[in-house]
Order: sequence, then C-alpha cells, then structure tokens
Amino acid sequence: MMYIKIAQFLRNSKKGGRLSHLIDGSNHHQNNFDFIRFFAANLVIISHSFPISYGNNLNEPIFRVTDEITLGGIGVYIFFIVSGFLITRSCERSDSIYNFFRNRALRIYPALIVAVLITAFIMGPILSKLSLLEYFSRTETYRYLVSASIFKIYYGLPGVFINNPNRSVVNGSLWSLRYEVFCYIFVAALGFLKLLNKHVVLTCVTVATIIAALIKYLWPNQTGLLYIFSHTCYFITFFGCGMLIYLFRDHIILNTKLFFISLSLLVIVIVFSYYPVLLAITGTYCIIFIAYQKIGTLANFSRSGDFSYGIYIYAFPIQQIYSFLLSDNREWWINCILSIPTILIFAVFSWHLVEKKALSRKSKY
Repeated sequence: MMYIKIAQFLRNSKKGGRLSHLIDGSNHHQNNFDFIRFFAANLVIISHSFPISYGNNLNEPIFRVTDEITLGGIGVYIFFIVSGFLITRSCERSDSIYNFFRNRALRIYPALIVAVLITAFIMGPILSKLSLLEYFSRTETYRYLVSASIFKIYYGLPGVFINNPNRSVVNGSLWSLRYEVFCYIFVAALGFLKLLNKHVVLTCVTVATIIAALIKYLWPNQTGLLYIFSHTCYFITFFGCGMLIYLFRDHIILNTKLFFISLSLLVIVIVFSYYPVLLAITGTYCIIFIAYQKIGTLANFSRSGDFSYGIYIYAFPIQQIYSFLLSDNREWWINCILSIPTILIFAVFSWHLVEKKALSRKSKY
C-alpha cells in the first residue's frame, strides 16, 4: 500500500504546476500544512528527549553529524518557513492591521496562558521539592507567569526539576515564540506601509541574513539585546523564504525533478556544511512542494483538530516530568515512547477546550 501511494505521489507531481494556480485554485484549502506542522512538532519532541535524558545533545543524530544543528532546530525552521508563507498570505488578504494582529493573538495567547497557568499552579507545586507554603511564597513562582507574554521568558519554578539532567528548565520550548511574533510584526509593518511585495521583501531578507551572519562572526557569544536582534535577523532568513515563495508564486513551478534536486542539496547542506540561507532556500521549496501534493488523506489530517501548537507548548514540561519520574531509566527513546501519547492528550484538550474556541472569534483572515 505504501509503495502504491509513493508511486501515485510521483506520478501526480511529475509534470508539476505553477504555485499560484495551486494556491488560488478551486481546491486551495486542500494542502498538507497541518501535517507538516504536526511532523515538525514531533521532531522537536524527539530532539529534546536527548538533553532532557542526558543533559546534552551529544547523542542527538543530526547534531552528531553536523555539530551545529539538531532535529529540533530543523523542526523550528519548518515552523518559521510555513508561518512565513501562510502569514504573508493572511496579511495580504487581511482587511486591517488590527484584525491581522487580533487573529495572531487569538492563535498564540489563549492556549499559551492556560499552559503557563497549568505549569505554574498545578504541575509546579506537585513536583517541587519545596513545601506548598514555600513554593507559593517564592517570587519565582509568580515571575514565571510573565513567560505568557513571550517577550520575557523565565524557565524555572522553585524546586522543580532541580535534579533532572536538564536542570530546572520547566519549558524550554517557549523561547522561539518571541521570534515568531517579531516576524509577524515585520510582515505587518510591510503591509501597513504598502511594501509587502517581492522586491522589498527580498531586499529585507537579504539584509537580515547578512546582518545575522556578521554578528555571529564578529560576536559569537551574544547576550542581551544583541542576542535578541541577531536571532530575529536569523529567523527572518527562514520566515522570509516562506514569504518569498508566496510572493514569487507566479514564477514558482512545483515538480518532482526540482523537488529531488532541492532535497539532495538540502541533505548536502545539512551533512557537509551549514549555511542558514542555503538551508532555508532548499528547505522552503521541499516544504511547499510537499504541502501541495495529493498524498493519501494528509489534506484531511487536521479534521479532528490542529494539535501542533498544543504539542509544542506542552511537550517540554511533560518530557521533563517523565525524566523526573524515571530517574533510573533515563533513555531518549523511553522518554519519547511515554511522552508522545501524553503530550498528544494534552494537545487534544488544548485544541478543543481553548484553541478552537479562541479561533472561532477570528475574522476571516
């Protein structure tokens, strides 16, 4: 059955088609973005299982090959590329900047606020080495709530996970959300100024990529605002490639030959070198190609709900809980086997009880 599906996939995509026709066609809602995000979220889980189990990435498969990036990093890059593509389309079609930001806020904040509250006021006091009185009298308990703003992340709760290999880190995944929002602001600013076009975006992304590379070369150990600025520029490389493939959609042809060329170059870039801009360009083409292929029932993958965000915000603390409970059996694969079903349960509840209700208040775009 799998071979038949692969053969159908290759046959359907051999001739290819112009991306703009696929986006604007009668079946433009039939795409695989939900599955791609779900896949990326699980890459992050697998990747985090190594530092959570052993305290470092030395045994992580991609890190062992590259000594630079991880499976989790690739998962985050996928999120940014997909967001760049979809958020640009959303901004282009949005009737106002207010509605654009309102929609983004409804997607990010309700579920995140609930996750932070559950972590601080249910998980924290249960797992803390401190007494309930001590736990709730510490300022760190309430300072952690600031993490729901995403602009300032506090990773620890009093007495929680202090003996884990990844010591005292409660939710190490939240750091990337800040840069996601910065990218949203970047898109909105261009849209507001009527500059959301391929030439301006290409220039901006090129400049951001050069700045990120220069800062990394001149100041490899950034801190404070320089760290935030350099990482914003860095992620604009990936987010921007998603933007550009959407803006250049009239000129982009998706076909099997170009896909396998891009995939081959992607593997070469990952294994033999690491240039973010090359990784972003080749990866973007591969992702968008897969997104618009008819692959079995993947287009209906999120029929029961879009669980990728819930997976992302609940995965790290749940993985840390299993590391805490299985102190004599800390293996990455055991952590994955136990964590993934539990994380999915939390993600399902997050979708149906929080995210879906919040998204019902969104405007059309």
